[in-house]
Formats: sequence, C-alpha cells, structure tokens
Amino acid sequence: MTPQHIDTVRRSFAGIAGRHDEVGAVFRRQLLGIEPALAPMFDDDPQARMAMQLLGAVVGLLHRPELLHPSLVRLAGRIGPGVRAVHACSVGRAFMATMREVLGRRWTRDVEEAWTAVYAMAYTTVLASLVQAAMVEEERLAA
Repeated sequence: MTPQHIDTVRRSFAGIAGRHDEVGAVFRRQLLGIEPALAPMFDDDPQARMAMQLLGAVVGLLHRPELLHPSLVRLAGRIGPGVRAVHACSVGRAFMATMREVLGRRWTRDVEEAWTAVYAMAYTTVLASLVQAAMVEEERLAA
C-alpha cells in the first residue's frame, strides 16, 4: 500500500463519511446477495452500520500502521465464531461492490486500486491473526 493509495482512499472516503446508515445498508444488501449464509451475523442494520464505522476508523489510521495493525488484530479477536476465512472473499467482493455503488462516478480505476490495496492489507492482517488464534486453541486443546 503506497502513500498515494492512502491519499486516494482518504479522499474517496470523505465523500461517504457521515453516511454510515446508507452505506451500511448497501453493504449488507451486497453481502447477503453474495453470501446469504451470513444473514444471521448481519441480521440488522446496526451491525452493518458498525462495519462502516469500523471502516472509518481503519481509514483514519492508514497513515499510522503502528496503530492500525494492533487495531486489526483486536478486530480479528472479535470476529464471530461462525465467520470463517473463506467468507473474507465474499466480504471483499461485497465491500468493493458497495464502494463502487456509493461512490458512483467517483469510482475510478485509481480509486479501485487503492481500496483493493487497503482491503488486501486488512485481510492479510486479520487472517494471520485468526490463523494464529486457531493454532493456539489447537495447542491448548491438545494439552
């Protein structure tokens, strides 16, 4: 993720800041259209709104990786037990479709590239944390 990606993401996010309810509803619709099995985990709009608030926090910390990384690790620790790594692809597709829809004409190739870089960084961090936690749990159960 480059400094240009960070600037592009922050500028594009400014265009949707404060629209948590609307963007959250679009995200929920997109996600459940791709992965209906996740409906119990996104059974109401407040959860989708919280996801968008979390996104705002991530965007706000992009320029501070020393703070962002531990925040993403804490997020991984709060992910519900029904969510699996395989769902990350569906979440990523829904997220990108959401951003494309809510940004409209402001969704350009550069914006898509920047958001893809941000999602890939966040996904990698969260997935690594989930794998590590699973390994610790396996060791605990085996002991």
